[in-house]
Amino acid sequence: MAMGLGSSRRGGGKKKSLGACNLASELHTGAVGSLWIGVGSKGLHVGEALFAHRIPIEGADDANADAVASAAGWAADLYHDNLLPVVGCERDDEEVVVLSAYREAEPLRTVLRVAGINRKPLPANIALKILHDVLEGLT
Repeated sequence: MAMGLGSSRRGGGKKKSLGACNLASELHTGAVGSLWIGVGSKGLHVGEALFAHRIPIEGADDANADAVASAAGWAADLYHDNLLPVVGCERDDEEVVVLSAYREAEPLRTVLRVAGINRKPLPANIALKILHDVLEGLT
């Protein structure tokens, strides 16, 4: 799905957009890139909240950059109740951007952090749900 990357770097005065998505805010930066929240601006997802996973490939050799883009394209064909649907992906010389549907949820990191702060184990129903989801994902 072609998106066409627009002005999207942090700190620029221009409106941040990635083809079919207007970026609103960066949510997280990690070793594999950054996660942004945005709003669909074209196609089937106009007005919908979307996640934009921005994976830097600048400096990577073509084979590795192609592998990242190929995996993102492959993910767009996956449909499973426990996975966020990928609704678009695009590659330029600096990054691969994967757009996925937004779903409201409590991040596992937050749940674990709260349990640690309270010095209490996770409630059994939450621990069992996590275990169930992990095991289901492995099958």
